[in-house]
Formats: sequence, structure tokens, C-alpha cells
Amino acid sequence: MIQTLTRCLRHFRAKEHNKKQRQGLAIVRLYCVFLLLMLPIYILAWGLYQWGKEMAANEITESLQNRAGFFMQTLEDEISRIRWLEYECLNDADLFYYVNASMIMSRFEQVQAILAIQKRLDLIRRSSVYIENARVYIPNLNRLISALGGVDPISEEWTSVVNAAPDRSFAQIVYLDGGLYLCSAFPAMPIKPHIRPLYVIIIELSIDTIRQQLISFNGYASGGTILEAPDAGFHIEFGSGVSDQTGYIMVNSASEYLHMVLYTYVSEAQVYSKLRRYSALFLLFSLVALAAVAGFFVSSNILIKRPVELLSQQAEFKQLQAQINPHFLYNSFFILYRMAKDADYEHITTLCSHLSEYYRYITRNDLMDVPLRKELDHAWRYAQIQLIRFGKRITVTFEDAPEAYSNLMVPHLILQPLLENAFKHGLKNTVNGGVLRVSFVQRPAALFIVVSDNGAGMSVEALRLLRERMNRSKDTAISALANIHKRLRLKFGPGAGISVYNNEQGGFRQEIHITGIKGIN
Repeated sequence: MIQTLTRCLRHFRAKEHNKKQRQGLAIVRLYCVFLLLMLPIYILAWGLYQWGKEMAANEITESLQNRAGFFMQTLEDEISRIRWLEYECLNDADLFYYVNASMIMSRFEQVQAILAIQKRLDLIRRSSVYIENARVYIPNLNRLISALGGVDPISEEWTSVVNAAPDRSFAQIVYLDGGLYLCSAFPAMPIKPHIRPLYVIIIELSIDTIRQQLISFNGYASGGTILEAPDAGFHIEFGSGVSDQTGYIMVNSASEYLHMVLYTYVSEAQVYSKLRRYSALFLLFSLVALAAVAGFFVSSNILIKRPVELLSQQAEFKQLQAQINPHFLYNSFFILYRMAKDADYEHITTLCSHLSEYYRYITRNDLMDVPLRKELDHAWRYAQIQLIRFGKRITVTFEDAPEAYSNLMVPHLILQPLLENAFKHGLKNTVNGGVLRVSFVQRPAALFIVVSDNGAGMSVEALRLLRERMNRSKDTAISALANIHKRLRLKFGPGAGISVYNNEQGGFRQEIHITGIKGIN
């Protein structure tokens, strides 16, 4: 009896042992299956993290490159404009008369001539924030007339600045003793030791203003910018500094005209700091059950893709605002100057009103979308400002927008760049009879806004290249049209965007396609 009970007890223990072994084996198998299921998630998580890291680096690099190129182009255009003002001053009648007839002028006439010269120099100084002071160097009279300091004897310092003026065809920027200067002589450059000029216009550039522009240029806490002219020894730097070439994203933009190079950089640690949070999320998602795999993909899409698209769209919109051609502002102020000089106060009031509303509209950052009527009002206002410049050479016609679409929300600043293209390219060389027309075409659940002109149009090859480049997301050569084309598609779907054609009767035609509009017939 005891033996029987013993055998039964051993059998029961063996059975329990086998059962535990089977349970343990099942758990091991479950762990293995789970690990095998999680392994692709780990690999995918790592791949997504690397993809996001690379994408962020590419976006930052492209953004920095665009900013650097825009800054250098703006600085180049501004220096070129200042040089033009300098050359204009060389032919100033009061200056020429004073230099050549000073000996036979009365004291009163000399004072009058000097005041007129100072007024002209002060006008140049006030024309740009990049100008610190403007002077006239007159070696025969041993005088230096300044917009700010009056009349002084010529010092060795200014003789050094004049002698350092390079014999070159580009910007002719002189960097000497911590100052930046533009020099133009009469008779014309080059200045040579055996040729003594009658007078030299010396414009001193504001290094502080350039430095302030660099400070606002790169908004990254661990980044910075460097502007230098290696041949001249000129160097301005702002930012955290680069200890070595690793650990930073750096781009540069060079100007052959200025013989300067702009470097801008940002620390990779700052760029990738937010992405490290995603790696922790990927690890957390990888530890959940198989049912969470689908949720992982949805969550990763929500957490990564959509914010990047929104940030990219906002960044492109900021770039479009920055591309507002500074020459538009300079031309507007020059027109105001001429109106004031002609005592045309009625048109001064009108132009000032248009300009104030224009800049208030383009600098608004609170809304990405605006009602169509406001966008059309802004475009009309821009056209009126341009008409003051072009006078009777061009006629602009705006059709009334369909009432049903007046409150349709559209992306901000989609129409003005099309008008700007027409003024700047199509109608630029029009002597008279130029026509610019804004009209509307209604289709079922769609609206076409048409901007057409009777200008020069485009060649077949140029038009083909334009259409190709408009659809390249990375193409910056025509970033304004490409930006608007992309934003319209993001807002209204793949059927929306911009189309460009040559008119059969001559000229150019640009169309904004707004499609997929619900509730409007």
C-alpha cells in the first residue's frame, strides 16, 4: 500500500514537473515571439529616428543656406545702390563749382556752397542704415567736408583711406583701422600716386549696423555668423564660436562683387535635442503588446510627420515675407522724396496710406490664412503703388471678385508675387500701352484667379523650365512661385496650385487654381 502511494506521489510530482517545464517552455516561446515581433519595431524605430535626424539637418541646412544667400544678396544690392548714390554725388554742380572756383568766391558764397554740399552728403547718409557718415576729401583745398562734422583740415588718416582705395571693378570697399569705406574720385577711379584727384567722395559704412543685422540673422542660441573679407583682413563675428569643425552644421555664401564670405552655423546638439525625445517614445512603444504596433505607426506619423510639415510651411511663408524686394521700399521712398520736392502733397498722402496698409498686411504673422477679399485688397494696393512709379506706361484692371468667394480663406500673400512678376519681368521695358489685368473664372467647386499682361512673354524653353522648377520642392531659384504653388496644394488639394502660359495674343498669363471648394456653386 505504501509502495503504491509512493509511486503515485512520484508520478504526480513528475507530471507537475513536466507541466511546469511545458509552461516555462511556452513562456520562453512567447518571449521569443515577442522579441521577434519587437525586433522589426526596434529596427524601424531606429530607422525613423535616423531619417528624422537627417531630415532635420537637411531642413536646417537649407534654411541657413537660403538665409545666408538672401543676406548677402541684400547687402550686395545695398552696397551697389550706395555706390550709385556716390557716383551721382561726384557730378554735383555745387561741389564741382566750389572745388574749382573757391579762390574767387566770397566768404558768403563759400559758406553757401559748403552748406549745399553738406546737405547732399547728409541726404546720402540718411538714405541707408548701412551708412555711418559721408565726406568729401578735397586735397587742393586741404579740406574734408563731412555730413556730420562740418569742415576740417585733411588728416593723415583720411589720406590713408584714399590711398588704400583699390584699383578694381567691383565694390571697392576699403577696410582700414577698424572702418569700412567706399571711395569714388573725380576724375574717376583708379586713384594712382601720380594722379591727384580734384575731390574724393568717402562713404563710411556702419559696422555696428552690419553686426546688428548678423545678430538678428541667426536665431539659434548655440549658433552664430561670421562675415569676412579675407583679402582685406575684414572680420565680423557673432555667436557662440566654433571650437572645431565637428558637431556643427555650417553653410557659407560668397559674393564676388563684395569679395566677402558669410558663414553661418548651428550646433548639431541643438538641432537634434528635440529628436532625442522621439527615441524615448520609440523605445516605449516597442515594449507594448503586438496590438500597439498599429498605434505605434499612427502615433509616429502624428508625432513626427505632421509637425514637420507645419513647421516647413511656416518657414516657407517667413521666407516669402523676407523676399519682399528691398528695392520696392527704396523706390517708394524715392518717389515720396520727389513728390515732397515737387510739393505734391495730395499724392504723398495717398502713397503713404497705401504703403502703411501694405506693410501692415505683409508683416502680419498671426494668421496663415486670410479672406480672399483682403488678399485682393492688398494686391490692388500693391498695384496702385507700382502705378505711381510706372505712371501712364501701364494700365491695371481689377475685376470684381465673385461675391460667393469673398470670404473664402486662402493662404496669405498668394497674389502679390504674381503681380510683382508681371511688373518686374513682363512689363519692365514697356514704354506705353502696357496692360495688367486681374480677372476671375468660375468652375464647379473651383475658382481661377487670372493675372495676365501684354508684355514680352517667355520663350517655349524658358516656359518649360519654369513649369518644371515650380514643381521641385527643393528648387530655390523661383522660390516665391514654388512656395505659393505648394501652399495652395496643401490647403486645397493636388488640383490646386499655379499654372503659367504665354497668351496667344502676346504677353504672359499666370493662374491661381483654387479647387475642391465645398458649398459654393
